[in-house]
This record gives sequence, C-alpha cells and structure tokens, in this order.
Amino acid sequence: MSELAVALTGNPNTGKSTIFNALTGARQKIGNWPGVTVDKKIGHTHYKGRAISIVDLPGTYSINARSPEEQIVIDYLTSTKLDLVLNVVDSSNIERNLFLTVQLLEKGIPLLIDLNMQDDAQRRGIKINTAKLEEALGMPTVETTGRSSKSTKTLLDVFTSTVMARYQPSDLVKAHIAKIHEIESSSRTEAEKQEAIIEARYALIDQVVQYAVTVQNIGATHSEKMDRFLANGVLALPIFLLILYGVFQITFTWIGQPIADELEVLINDQFLNFVKDSLVAAGVADWMVSLVTDGIIAGVGSVLTFVPLIFVLFFCLSFLDGTGYMARIAFITDPIMRRCGLTGKGIMPLMMGFGCAVPSIMGARALDSEKDRMISILVTPFLTCGAKLPIMALFAAMFFPNNAANVVFLMYIIGMVMAIIVAKVLGSTLFKAHGSTFLLELPPYRMPDMNSVLLET
Repeated sequence: MSELAVALTGNPNTGKSTIFNALTGARQKIGNWPGVTVDKKIGHTHYKGRAISIVDLPGTYSINARSPEEQIVIDYLTSTKLDLVLNVVDSSNIERNLFLTVQLLEKGIPLLIDLNMQDDAQRRGIKINTAKLEEALGMPTVETTGRSSKSTKTLLDVFTSTVMARYQPSDLVKAHIAKIHEIESSSRTEAEKQEAIIEARYALIDQVVQYAVTVQNIGATHSEKMDRFLANGVLALPIFLLILYGVFQITFTWIGQPIADELEVLINDQFLNFVKDSLVAAGVADWMVSLVTDGIIAGVGSVLTFVPLIFVLFFCLSFLDGTGYMARIAFITDPIMRRCGLTGKGIMPLMMGFGCAVPSIMGARALDSEKDRMISILVTPFLTCGAKLPIMALFAAMFFPNNAANVVFLMYIIGMVMAIIVAKVLGSTLFKAHGSTFLLELPPYRMPDMNSVLLET
C-alpha cells in the first residue's frame, strides 16, 4: 500500500506545529524550501499498518503570494499530489482563520478542517457547532486540543479512513466560487476586483459564523488580564529586561555554563589524558599522539563545549515562545528595532550576543525574513561577548591602568553603536529590496508542551 501524503496548513499560532510534532514525534527532518531560507519540515509515522508522510507548510494568513511563505504554500498545494490537506484552525479566532480556508476551497483543494485550541475557545465563551460547520462548508471537520493523545488518534483515524471521498463543497461554497469567477471575468479594474473578492470572502465567512458559531460574553480573558501587566506602557520594558536577565543567568551562570565547564573538563582533561596515555603506552609516534590529542580531540572538544550554552538558550527561547510571551517581546521592542533596520523579533538573538556570539548567530534562524536573519548575523560580531571581555580587560588594564573600567564600558558602547549603524546601513542598502511586512499576532498565554519545546530546541 502506498504512503499517504498529508500536508498541514493554517495561520501562524494555530497550534499547527504542535500537531505536527504530536503526529510525527522525533521522526522528522528539517531543511529549507528551494530558493528560500524558510524551514521545510517533513515527518513520517505509521498507523494501522499505513505509512504516512506529513509536511508542515509555513504558517500563513492567506495565499495571495505576497511573501515567500505564501508562495510556498500555494505552489506546494497546487503542484503536489496529496491525499489529504489538514487545515488547522484556531477555534478562538475562527472568523480570521476561515479566510485562508475559503481561499483554499476556491482553489478546489479538498480539506479536513481541524478546529484546534478548543480549550482556548471555551475559555472565551466561543462554541462551534461542528455539524453545522460541516454542512455550511461541505468539508469534514474534527475538534482537537493539540497536545492530547486523543486528538492525535482522532486525526490519524481520519487520515487512514475513506471519509474524504464522501465530501463535496456545499451549495453555499459552490455559489461563492461562481461569484468569484464572475468577478474575475468582469470588466472592473484589478483593484476593484480584489476589493470585491475580499468582500465576497468575508460575506461567506459571516454567513458561516452566524450559522455555526455562538459567542457568550464572559468578560476579559486570562491573557487580556496578564497583558495589562506584562505589556503595558510603563512596566513592559522593565519586565522584559528582567526576564532577559533571567535567560542570561540560566544560560551563562546557573545551568548552561556549569555544564559547559564540566564538559570541558571531561573532554580536555580526563578523556584527552586517557587517550594520550593509551597512545603513548601503545608506542604511537609523538607526532601522531599530538595530532590526535592536541589537534582532533582538543579542537572538537572546544566546539562541543558550546553545545550546552546553545541548547539551554534555545530551550529558554522555545519555552518563552510556547507561553506566548515572545510575541509580546517583539511587540514591546518593535518601535526601537525598526529604527535599526530590524523588527521586534530581532531583539532576543542580538541581546544574547552580549553573552556569546555563537548562540546569538544560531538564534537568528528564528527570524522570519532573510533580511532580518542576515542583518542580525552580520552585526552580532560588533557586540561584546563574554569571550572578548577578558581580552578587553587585559589590554585596558595594560594601557589605561587608571581608567580600565571606563575604557571597557566605552568599548561596549562603541560596539553597540557600530552594530546599530551597520544594521541601519545594511537595512537601507544591501537588504533594502528584501524587506517584508511585519505582522504581529499576540497569541493567548498558555503553558507550553514540553515535548514540543524540546523538539523545537
């Protein structure tokens, strides 16, 4: 029996990647889509004797081909033979999420609609009648809460069943598609056509929501109450700096650095000496002993000592991202970062550059656009990391014995100023043509799934 080909699509922050991780576990590989530096995630699993291949497409709000992510999604869905497309919908923001769903239906793509984050929707007083939604759209619909094993089994049962063959677009959807074709073939200008198409889509969404969704007013949500404290104009920046300080301490003082120090002792002292003594006892030539111990082991060991720092840093960032706070950090710092040619998401990798440039540069992979990634990587070396500090202190004490502390502080400031200047210049010259619109969504606060955090790390 041939392998089932499944694609996951949906808006950002719908829990799509959590579902992907739950379905595939560690059986996944991450690469890049051809021609762009957008992550390509492919996973494999087996269920009821059937092999299933799953592709996690980039999160996107539409398929208008205005960004690399949107172009990837539409190209993949229209050019690849798929058995099933799982459209993951955030149940707590169903009206906005259905915009992408409607666009996919217009392309004639058969969907399995996954109403995810049901727990968040219930907390907001939102109740979705699944049967009515199926009737309105003509597509099978399931309800999930991304992290649960029951949700995973529900999806796998549908994947391996013949349920998709029984569904066809509803009369409501067919009428909408006919209206879209009528607009596209009319004599209106392109701008007028686009406006009319968008209005038609939202008219359909309004009909579906009014028919299948009921909302109770339950007052301010848990996330809204937390944002009054964590994202208000007075306390937001101090709280962010305090959390950033905590990440620094965890990475470079409390957990990451002690593990790195122990690993360095284990490799460069105990293991190196054991290998050296063994080679000498075996009568190996001195030059070969030196090559193996001082060259290979010492060289590889010096690189491996960075692994705990990188792992702990990425774990902290993935944990913060899972809670929903990383989006708030981007929101808080975006006005400042825009003046430097970056967006708010660039703040965390750059701030890590003061601790160690290696995890800082590695952390740039989390940025959305190639422009932001390249600028962040290129300006990080200007920042003063922990490895540069002893050298700076040595030369400052040697040449400026009476003002060593002031000189070191000045070098920190000069590095920061140079990083800002270079980022501004790069953002307005080399990478000017690669700029992208920065869309920021504030997901609800939640306790992250530790399995997903570890896989993302």
